[in-house]
Amino acid sequence: MIWLILGMAIKNIFSLASGEVPPAEFDRGPEIVSLTLDNGIPLFVQVSDTSHVRALKLFLRGQAQYEGPGKDGIEKLTLSLLAHGSENYSWEEVQTLLHEKSSSVGAFAENFDYSGFSLMTLDKYYDEIYDLFRDEVLNPSWDGEEFEKVKNSLLMARSQKEADPYSLASQILSDTFFGSHPYQTDIDGSLETLDGITLEDVKSYYRSGLDPDRIFFVAVGNYDARELREELNRDFGSLPLADKGFVPVAGLVPPASTSLMKEVFDDSPGLAYVRGNWVLPEMSREDKAALELALSLLDDILFQVVRTENSACYSVWANLYDFQAKYACFGIYKTQVPYEVEDMVYRAVDILASGRCVYTSPGGADSHVSSSAEGADPYVPIDRALDFYKSQFVTEYYSNQQTNASIAEQIGKSYLYDGDPGLFRSESEYWERVTAEDIVRAVNLYVKDQPVMWIALGGADVIE
Repeated sequence: MIWLILGMAIKNIFSLASGEVPPAEFDRGPEIVSLTLDNGIPLFVQVSDTSHVRALKLFLRGQAQYEGPGKDGIEKLTLSLLAHGSENYSWEEVQTLLHEKSSSVGAFAENFDYSGFSLMTLDKYYDEIYDLFRDEVLNPSWDGEEFEKVKNSLLMARSQKEADPYSLASQILSDTFFGSHPYQTDIDGSLETLDGITLEDVKSYYRSGLDPDRIFFVAVGNYDARELREELNRDFGSLPLADKGFVPVAGLVPPASTSLMKEVFDDSPGLAYVRGNWVLPEMSREDKAALELALSLLDDILFQVVRTENSACYSVWANLYDFQAKYACFGIYKTQVPYEVEDMVYRAVDILASGRCVYTSPGGADSHVSSSAEGADPYVPIDRALDFYKSQFVTEYYSNQQTNASIAEQIGKSYLYDGDPGLFRSESEYWERVTAEDIVRAVNLYVKDQPVMWIALGGADVIE
């Protein structure tokens, strides 16, 4: 199905598969059936009769706000341990079964706003793999040896992360930038917090964390939606409600101080890594679409200014983090002039805010003068290049939806962030409507003159 959608996108990059149209202005594509378990857990099923692959995801809303002080990383540790066996399946049996059936069952916990447990398998193996999925979630083995293996694996990953200078700079910046907001939680865990978590801590967290107020299911594949509902209801429909209700995190507060943070990293002589975060307010979908495209244009301008014109870094970018509490960042990777690149970044922002961007399609009758020519101006009015960026953006968007598992992820995020499991299908409609004037407005409103908190981390010879 995704190839049909992608093919249509190539023919007309903003057209989607047709389907039932609700009281909104967009085509909705394949039907997403919405059902509810007896205890209120939502279930969303996109039926695909043409695919033999089934994906099922149990989402847990929230992650950062549920981990208590000193327990950073406990949700990831808990969910990862669930995948290492259950009362009826040893770890060895789990590995053998998944290998023989070319299937996967495991945790996902890489987002502030959600985590969960998922399966992916061929339909002919579904009953066996679902039984494993169900047993691992509901009847963990709590094997002490496997707990130590999982914990040590996360500690090793954390050690590697702290050895990477850009990752370390990002984490140090986050510790201050997020303040007392739940996003200050390190969902990967720190070496200190992970080391201090015990198996009893994990058991206790599991009992409170597997709360129907947090749970919803998404399934994509050749399911019978009603039969799936009955199956999940049998196993998960009697989980007791905690009656707390799920409350999304509040928005971020712009930092009171934006003084440059400096951090010496002895293992990076001669080089620095620079990052700047800034807060984004709640915005309309139209503004978000304009900002997404604006940052895509800005990436190329940043590269032109910081690397091509000034040879000041290896790579540079601008990212939007579309979480419940939104923020954005500038990243400069490997620079020898950490105290000069900030001005270069703002020069790039000013270029985009003035209505210009990098020329992207040299050649042909409408060719711009080659940017490689001496003294050539590499910038053109935004409307000259905007169609190219739109095409690039939507093609990448649909290329990330080529599997049932990735579609299930999009459905889950659409429900979590927008309250509508199918709203993600309308993204291209918003991008299509963005004009050059919208780009300029978004840059001036959400990027230019925003209070950015910066950090520069690197060798003493470039930091001090």
